[in-house]
Amino acid sequence: MIEKEQILDVAANLSKTGTNSIGDKNFQIKLAKLIIADEKGFSEQIIDIIKPEYFDNTHIKILFQYLLEYTNEYNTIPDFDILKNIIKENESNEHERDYLIQTLEGIEKSSTTDNNYIQKTSLDFCKKQSLKNGILKAADVWSKGDYDRYKNWWWISRRRIRCSFISYWWW
Repeated sequence: MIEKEQILDVAANLSKTGTNSIGDKNFQIKLAKLIIADEKGFSEQIIDIIKPEYFDNTHIKILFQYLLEYTNEYNTIPDFDILKNIIKENESNEHERDYLIQTLEGIEKSSTTDNNYIQKTSLDFCKKQSLKNGILKAADVWSKGDYDRYKNWWWISRRRIRCSFISYWWW
């Protein structure tokens, strides 16, 4: 049987390992383009497991926050024009608004030739992060003895992980 201390040690080591961002800025731009301009269903595979904090570029992180909020509300990925309108509606700082729109236009104009690599690498990264975060949450719940919360967490996490693997294999 696995001891509580073993789980907590694994969780502590997981929190220290690996990077928390997806690739470099150029990779993140290509990933954003693939998700927004998606024609083959990639966005449906990754949208439930990608998070804005996986991007180290501040402006791409903000764009993804808007993208995820829109997707959660309307159950579809916004196109570039919709994202521009969202930025104009929500950003009161003119300088920040202009820079976000320039970043979005740069993403829109970017070209991607290595789509399969970007998709596979991004999905793998997001799945590993989801699993890592799930283990860390489980260790936290276990260390506090809050087992009712664990039961709820388990079903939510199980559904998310299952959905991400089903969409990965379906595609």
